[in-house]
Formats: sequence, C-alpha cells, structure tokens
Amino acid sequence: MVHRLRRIPLSITKVEALRHVNLKLESGECLGLIGHNGSGKSTLLKVIAGILVPKEGQIHRHGRMTSLIELGAGFDPELSGIENIILACSLAGLSLKEIEADMESIIDFAELKDVIHRPVKTYSSGMYARLGFACATVRDPEVILIDEVLAVGDENFQKKCFTRLQELKSKGRSMVLVSHDMSTIQSFCDHVGVLNKGQLVFYGEPEKGIQCYRDLFKDNTPLKEEIPFEFGEYIGDTVHTGKIQEFKKNIQIISLMVKKDLKIRYRNSFLGYLWSMLNPLLMMTVLGVVFTKFMSFELPYPYLFFLSGILPWNFFSQSLSSGIHSIVNNTALLKKVAIPTYIFPVVTVMAVFVNMIFAMVPYTAVALFSGMNIVSFLMFPIMALIFFFFVTGCTLILSTINVFFRDIGHMLESILQIIFYATPIVYPITRIPESLVKYFALNPLAIYINAIRSSLYIYEIPTLEQWALIGIWALGVFVLGFWINQKFQHKFIFHL
Repeated sequence: MVHRLRRIPLSITKVEALRHVNLKLESGECLGLIGHNGSGKSTLLKVIAGILVPKEGQIHRHGRMTSLIELGAGFDPELSGIENIILACSLAGLSLKEIEADMESIIDFAELKDVIHRPVKTYSSGMYARLGFACATVRDPEVILIDEVLAVGDENFQKKCFTRLQELKSKGRSMVLVSHDMSTIQSFCDHVGVLNKGQLVFYGEPEKGIQCYRDLFKDNTPLKEEIPFEFGEYIGDTVHTGKIQEFKKNIQIISLMVKKDLKIRYRNSFLGYLWSMLNPLLMMTVLGVVFTKFMSFELPYPYLFFLSGILPWNFFSQSLSSGIHSIVNNTALLKKVAIPTYIFPVVTVMAVFVNMIFAMVPYTAVALFSGMNIVSFLMFPIMALIFFFFVTGCTLILSTINVFFRDIGHMLESILQIIFYATPIVYPITRIPESLVKYFALNPLAIYINAIRSSLYIYEIPTLEQWALIGIWALGVFVLGFWINQKFQHKFIFHL
C-alpha cells in the first residue's frame, strides 16, 4: 500500500521555559524541585549549574558546586577507572593534590578496587554509576545539584548514596534535588518548589508542595518532553571563585585532555608514536622524488626543503580539520558539565602540536646526517610557539562558526587545498612571478611557513620587522578567536 505524503507547514513557537523564578538556598538546606515533564525543572538545574545562560536575571553562586545531572559525566570509555577519576574530579574543580589525597576513598566507596585499572567500557552500568557518584561527592562540595540520578543502581547502592547525602547535609552542605519520587522529596527535602510551565507556582513545606503538584494533574495535561528555551544576551552571573583558581583548573583540564587524546590516538603503542615520526619522512621522500626527478627542482638538500614546509602545514591543516568539530563533538559533555568551550579547540591544537614536535626528531637526524648547520634550529621553538597561537586563534574562530553553520566543516577540505597551493610549501618563493609576489605577501600562512623554513633550512635569523609581523598576526588572530568564542559560547548549547 502506498501512502501519499502531504507537505505539512512547519511552525515554530518560542516558549519561555523559565519565567520569574526566584529562589534562595541556605547552607545545609535541601530544596526539592517537582513538576510535570516540561515544567522546567532540569532547565532550572542547568541554569544554576552554569550549563545554560538565562535571557535575563542573575545567578549568585557561593562555593564549589557539583552537578549530578548524569553520573559519570566526563568519563571516557577508553580510559581506565583511575584515569577517569582524575579527569572527572578535575572537571569538578579539584586539584591534582586533592584528587591524589581522595583517590583511595573514591575507590573504596565505589567498591571497584579489583577493576579500577580496567577501561570503564568494561564496567557494568552499576559500577559506572558508583564511580560517578563517588567522584562527585568525595570532596564535600558546598552545593550539590541532583537530577533523578539516584534512581539508578541497585537498592544497596541507592541506600549508600542517600547515606552519603545525609552525611553531607549534616555538615551544612546545600542541595537541590529534582525527582518524581514523592517519598524521597518528602523525607529528604526541607522545602519544595513546584514548577508549572516554567513558573514557580509554590514554594514551601514538602507536604503542601506535593499536594500542589498532584492538584496540577487534575487541571493540566503534562507536556511529553522538555522544551528548550530561547537564549538572549548574558545579563548577570556571579560566581564567587577566584580567577586564578579558575585559570589553574582550566589549565589542569587542558593538560589531562591532551594526554587523553594522545593516549587514545596512539593506544600507548610504540609503533603509534614511531609512525608519527616516520610519516613526515615518507611524505618528504615522495615529494623529493617527484619534484627533483620529474620537475627539475634544483635545491640544496631538497628533501629537507620539502619537509621544512610540510611540518608546519600539517600542523596547521590537521589542527583546523580536527578542531573545527571539537566543540560540536563534545555536545554530550557540554550539556552535563559547565566547562569553558574554548578548552576543546585548544586541546585539539595542542595534541597536533605535540605531533609536530615528534616529527622534528627525524628531521633533525636527517639534517645532522646531511651535514647541515643546525645552529639556526634554536629559533624554531620560538617560531613554533608563535605559530601555535596563530593556529589556535584560527581554530577557535572556525569551531565557533561551525556550531551555527555546520556546512563550513564540509567546505574546509576544499579551502585547505586552495591554501596549500597558494602557499609556498612545496615550491620556493622564488618560483612565484614578481607580479604575483605582492599577493602572496597577503597570505599570513606564507609568512609563517617562510619564517619556520628560515630557521630549519635557510639558516637565517628573522629581522626585527619579521618578528614583529608574525607576532602581531599571531596575537591579533588569537585574541580575535578567543573573543568570538567568549562572545557566542552562551548560545552554543541552543545549537548543539
């Protein structure tokens, strides 16, 4: 049987998921949030956690906050339990010293001592949940946000979780609990807030709040799913934590994520690391044969000439190709954990940067074997660092644009091919007609390729004018990329 499909007009209606919600949570108090599906409970919890940004109003947070929106948020299935503890606790704001001090208590609470060194992809759902809860509550956070996660696991685990939460509450820790289990709300919460269609319709004693919630079922049909709300300009959000502390936390997260990326990429395999060094040599050999044997390029040390251009190009192209999707690929994490979005492009660029450093090992060996004077190599670390900021800025810009316009990711491959041939990478700049040299000078990538090639191949130290030019480009693009990311990051979650 064949059915004819009719074109149904699509209408989009903007809905305010939260409106005029005013709450205050005192120390040692547990606030329960209840309401129909779609009433705004989870949205409110994510706003408090800093995952979502409201269109108007202010949020004041005091002390370290832990979000139990999903147990195990931030876990990587390829990493071991130990490695995921370090990563998850770092995302929660703990320092490496604090994590090391609490490691044993986390493992003991999760009851995973025998399997803690195995990849978490081999864990059962119960083991996964126990580890996630242990990581989230080990360091007595001042505020704990809980969204239905206590409904997972077996009965013994649920009792263990509630015992732990009671201990934290007795120490004066504050909690916000979202649940459909009215018995839990009544026994555990000091006050209850009832949400209906994004508005707070009741705030008070648990028994009266539960009755209000049940009365709503008599008058209203609950929505079937949560409705996301429209984002606007960032109005106000006060987080009482030090800027230096926040910076240290982000540096720690970046470092751990780079190590994770390298470990997953190479699988801790010697052959994996070896290939990262041999691959550029193979490309150098192919290009050398093609251009010297078939195209009559007469250059001293032609193989090193090609490799001195290929190394920075690979760093640039691979960073952009991977980095443009770095924010979108971490959608699941961004919806569960409040984390600066610039971290993901920076991690991608740093991981590729490490690959370029690996590739410098065989390049230096070939240069020494060929009898080259490598004194000018001393300039390379400075050149590479400046180039790193330029590439990071480009990646921040593209990854931000890709959140809103996904087609840019498909276009990038063609754009990179054009840039490759428009940049003197596999041909010397002397091959460019004089009438076109001024146009090549407008290509910032050509400036960096020539500068790096000067230190690796031509044995020239750049002039002060050249240093100023590459420094200004790097600083300008990096600042622009960071500004664009910060300007639009509060809208990312609406497009992911």
